[in-house]
Amino acid sequence: DKIDLVQVDQFRQSIETQRAQLLQSGINLENSIESYLTGTLGLPPDLPVALDDAFIRPFQLVTPGITRIQARFNLIQDEIGALPTEITPEQLAPILDALDAGRLELEAYLKVVEEDFATLEAKLPERTARMTPAEINALQNDLGKVGDKFDELVGLIAAAPPRLAAIRQELGSRPVDESLSDTLTWMRDFQQLVQAVSLLQARVRLEAVTIDPLELDPVTALTIARANRPDLMNNRANLVDSWRLIAFNANALLSDLDVTFSGDLSSVGQNPAQFRGPTGHLSAGLQLDGPFTRLLERNNYRQSLIDYQQSRRQYIQFEDSLNLSTRQTLRQLEQLRTNLEIQRRAVTISIQRVDLTQSDLNRPIAPDEPRGDTVVQNLLSALNDLRNTQNNFMSVWLNYYATRMVLMRDLGVMELDDEGRWIDRPIDWSAWMPTEAIEMPPSIPREWMEQAFPEGIPPLAPTDDSEQGEPAELIEPSQSYRPQLERLADRREPLYRPLPVEPEAPRAASEPRRTERRR
Repeated sequence: DKIDLVQVDQFRQSIETQRAQLLQSGINLENSIESYLTGTLGLPPDLPVALDDAFIRPFQLVTPGITRIQARFNLIQDEIGALPTEITPEQLAPILDALDAGRLELEAYLKVVEEDFATLEAKLPERTARMTPAEINALQNDLGKVGDKFDELVGLIAAAPPRLAAIRQELGSRPVDESLSDTLTWMRDFQQLVQAVSLLQARVRLEAVTIDPLELDPVTALTIARANRPDLMNNRANLVDSWRLIAFNANALLSDLDVTFSGDLSSVGQNPAQFRGPTGHLSAGLQLDGPFTRLLERNNYRQSLIDYQQSRRQYIQFEDSLNLSTRQTLRQLEQLRTNLEIQRRAVTISIQRVDLTQSDLNRPIAPDEPRGDTVVQNLLSALNDLRNTQNNFMSVWLNYYATRMVLMRDLGVMELDDEGRWIDRPIDWSAWMPTEAIEMPPSIPREWMEQAFPEGIPPLAPTDDSEQGEPAELIEPSQSYRPQLERLADRREPLYRPLPVEPEAPRAASEPRRTERRR
């Protein structure tokens, strides 16, 4: 024998451990569903829920159909093990019928594998869209070998019925022990074919998993977000309101000239309807409120300038944070796309390891060949790695899907159906681009701040002449406000438009001037 009792017990122990983990995973799934019902949906935990696994069904590399066929042959093997030592042809005949039924089921299942090949052929253009020529050649060579292997398996499965029919015909003409030995040999060979079909189908399904390519650069992403994010547009609208408030408060600093007219007409005697012109009088006048007492209005105007600058900086900071998160999301998507191919190769290697270890386990050994003490360990390790790599592969794909969903939300282009689910479809980025350029809100001109704070507040944007450290010239309030007030009060000019701003000098150059003013 190639394996001893110790290795058999190790394999059984591993199976029991996996059963315990499967039980715990089922409990965790039920707990997660009930927590989602109560914590997220606000529903009772005993509400019946049915999970739709169609979303992750492409990652089911080993299908229930091939698993059912393997389970059928395992039951037949158990029935053979339960036979008495001395068996009769009548006891062996039902086993041959069961084996033939399993063979027919596998032949019918080959159509499912052919459909998987057709699906892979349809998705190959998506797989090779971002591959290099060397990667495309390697993929085509691997898929060619997989196709040749499938043709070989189809031929071996087609050659199995004559062998089984020969055992059935010779059942009564030779010893039953010999027929049982041939039956066990046939069943072992056919089980290897079932396992080979399972691994080959897993490889085909693995290569058919694709992701939607995302061709988007950070600059275009930020431009789309500026044009489509409601919160960003609301912040820009609030900033426009702050800009208009400057003009509103500036208008209160101008002179007010009121032209007044008043008059009345009285009646004569006791007749209330007898009006006479000589009894009436008419007055006209002018009321002028000069810009001499504007302390409250001046403070409101100053505060509006400060509020606008604060709002503008907050808007810029918000846009910078959006730009940062978008760039990070794009980098994460590229990382997940590359990692998906890495995990795909890891699953491929795990499938090859399982195939090799099972072939080594089923291979007959020579009498003088030493027994392999690590055959079972190699098989257990290969099976565990296959399960782990499959989970990692699906996890990376799901993370890519979730990250792409986050990107659509951050860009403001996410579309939902009537049930609130994301409509995942290819996006034409040009359709979401703004029709005209969206410029950054302008900064307050330097002369506005100097004229609004004539008592010595340093200007917002110091120029080159501030390097000399001379204090700013004090300007009379009535004269300082008039130029920009008249410009703002002119209704023919827009209230919100980019204004030229003088270039800022280095911060160190303005420090002497600030120090002089503090003194």
